[in-house]
Amino acid sequence: RAPTRGGSVYPSRYIGSMVGDVHRTLLYGGVFGYPADSKNANGKLRLLYEAAPMSYLIEQAGGKSTTGMARIMDLPPKDVHQRVPLMMGGSDEIEELEEFYEKLADDELKASQAARKTVKLATASADATTTVAMMAISSEKKVKGIKSPVFAETCDQTGITLSRFMLEVARANPELVELESVFASVQTACKTISKLVKRSAIDGMTGYAGGGGSINVQGEEQKKLDVITNDVLKRALKFTGRMGVIASEEEDAPVNVENKLDESYESDVLVEEGGKYISVFDPLDGSSNIDAGIPVGTIFGIFEEDDDCVLPDDFFEEGADMSEAMQQCLRSTLKPGNSLVAAGYALYSSATHFVFTLGDGVNGFTLDESIGEFILTHPNIKVPPRGKIYSINEANRDNWDEPTKAWIDSLAKGTNRGGSAYTSRYIGSMVGDVHRTLLYGGVFGYPADSKNANGKLRLLYEAAPMSYLIEQAGGKSTTGMARIMDLPPKDVHQRVPLMMGGSDEIEELEEFYEKLADDELKASQAARKTVKLATASADATTTVAMMAISSEKKVKGIKSPVFAETCDQTGITLSRFMLEVARANPELVELESVFASVQTACKTISKLVKRSAIDGMTGYAGGGGSINVQGEEQKKLDVITNDVLKRALKFTGRMGVIASEEEDAPVNVENKLDESYESDVLVEEGGKYISVFDPLDGSSNIDAGIPVGTIFGIYDDSDDDCVLPDDFFEEGADMSEAMQQCLRSTLKPGNSLVAAGYALYSSATHFVFTLGDGVNGFTLDESIGEFILTHPNIKVPPRGKIYSINEANRDNWDEPTKAWIDSLAKGTNRGGSAYTSRYIGSM
Repeated sequence: RAPTRGGSVYPSRYIGSMVGDVHRTLLYGGVFGYPADSKNANGKLRLLYEAAPMSYLIEQAGGKSTTGMARIMDLPPKDVHQRVPLMMGGSDEIEELEEFYEKLADDELKASQAARKTVKLATASADATTTVAMMAISSEKKVKGIKSPVFAETCDQTGITLSRFMLEVARANPELVELESVFASVQTACKTISKLVKRSAIDGMTGYAGGGGSINVQGEEQKKLDVITNDVLKRALKFTGRMGVIASEEEDAPVNVENKLDESYESDVLVEEGGKYISVFDPLDGSSNIDAGIPVGTIFGIFEEDDDCVLPDDFFEEGADMSEAMQQCLRSTLKPGNSLVAAGYALYSSATHFVFTLGDGVNGFTLDESIGEFILTHPNIKVPPRGKIYSINEANRDNWDEPTKAWIDSLAKGTNRGGSAYTSRYIGSMVGDVHRTLLYGGVFGYPADSKNANGKLRLLYEAAPMSYLIEQAGGKSTTGMARIMDLPPKDVHQRVPLMMGGSDEIEELEEFYEKLADDELKASQAARKTVKLATASADATTTVAMMAISSEKKVKGIKSPVFAETCDQTGITLSRFMLEVARANPELVELESVFASVQTACKTISKLVKRSAIDGMTGYAGGGGSINVQGEEQKKLDVITNDVLKRALKFTGRMGVIASEEEDAPVNVENKLDESYESDVLVEEGGKYISVFDPLDGSSNIDAGIPVGTIFGIYDDSDDDCVLPDDFFEEGADMSEAMQQCLRSTLKPGNSLVAAGYALYSSATHFVFTLGDGVNGFTLDESIGEFILTHPNIKVPPRGKIYSINEANRDNWDEPTKAWIDSLAKGTNRGGSAYTSRYIGSM
């Protein structure tokens, strides 16, 4: 692997949703790309409505975008759906990639790169089915040298429900009446956290607590939301009236409610001295991602507790002696996962999901924000024995043990027992990755490596609760040689290696360990099966969220209720921003109305995405088999969001041609090819824009709550007299030279863009765009229905800390791409820092 300028190891993150990956790259820096490989000689991203608009954004934010040897913005499209290899990010990183191509590319590779710089127009029949969202929008003047407004301040101050489900559980299991109230408090806390996450950028809750430097017991710097969500959970659980001890991952010591260690908890909150549960929490898993709109979540588990374990007031004081009785008492709280009676998580992403088990299967709920209730949308979730996705940080590949390397290679290359090659998705937020694994199958893990001998996930409140869910859904979870659920914790924050997924996949991993593990590795695995209690001082600062909740009976053999039906039927705004743009640039008055329609469509799509599971809009259109012009099977939301965009843009009164990635032919409004567009929608014959759209990028992820988005670009069309006849798009129509020239004027390289942007539908809804004078980001405030300016003048630093690429295709890449990615992952790049990996699978 070639030494490079930076000298730092880049970890890998690759979501797989372009909008999500580019949004993170814009905010955090680093690189994103989908290069050419031996299977996809031109990559997979479309130049006209994916690569070029996104490249315009990256360049306007100070970054660069390339095929390896050619600037994306300079490439003339050969046809509407032309694909190109793409790598984008910090200027220093991309320049280094281009140097690798200069040094390592052979003549054949250089020739294929050069060929992309020339264009020969495709035939009429090839373009007859053009489906990119294309709108000719009238404008009297061309737009160059845009002046963006400047503001002193960036934010204005301005089915079957889960409750009913738990009521039915309690009716079938009378001993669980008190657990019902605990779940009521947990869901209330999760709904509150969901709202806080969505408004975090608007309310200034992103960034580090205290301006930075606030460290929790894990040695991790706390985000503002870590502190806030921790308090939300404590206060919500206080009102159950059943807390004995409340503590959190984010605090130095537990709060003993009964003994009033925290005076803010009133003395009338009492705890019975009978049987109890211990509940463990990670209040905001993945919080390091929160600023970039990447999914985060809450994890919880509920254990049985010994009846006679009562700790004295001074137990958690620093330096306190630990008697044998006290050691036994603490030991009773450090239980293996097989003592769990309930576990679950909340996922805050494009929709808010609440998934849990009571020991009799796994059920998933989706938050209907219009009524404030979680609705049962995913009953009886099952993980298939084999899936198609592996989820792991491949930036650590060189540090893994041999069994893990061999197993992942077998998945990526298709040499596993199933015989199919897997693709890679790794968000870097455990809740998001596990949620996708539960719904789609496949595997997720964070194994041990030479840097982290015990992995990075905490056994008590991350690995064990999630393993309980996976096993209840029919999957398996292991360290490689030991079942996670059988491991007794040595201390509250003990870390363990973890791999979980389909039963067949995990059994195959364990076979690799049997064959390839050396004696030292086997000894380290065996050591995890025994426990020696940590000293008092080590546990004096226990910070896992621990609640002693009264219950007279132990809970086993839970009977889940069965329902016939799964769903009851029951700053500165973007508008003001564009108004100021139009005032500074009078020629943009019509563009202002176009943006008004685009943001209306994006707010509508955001709502549709959040309610998609509740309203039955997940899955494939027509029950499956509906194929768009890309040869891709259409999701129901592909069709619906396409219609939303068309109708919103129709009402601007400025469309000449409307088309979408999801349709076979464009709609010519002026010539009434689609009679549903009324004749009073007229188009001026003066100068026009061409606007291109991908209505729902990453829609294959929608069922799993992974971020999706809308991409748009607006091009300058200099040919005022380009009017196509009614029969132009009919199959087999002749294409005259004039018509060829007319179509050629719409197939422009990215350097003709006058505006580009995207909407990201994730833990919050973001709207990010450029008019050619920098990049600005807005966040949707759902309480007022407006996008608020939260990220003014976004800049991509020359170097970041993240690379985002599907490493399942590593063996098919060309040599320059391999060398460049290796330099980032190993820290041999010019920056000298190792990058981490994020790959969601949504651009």
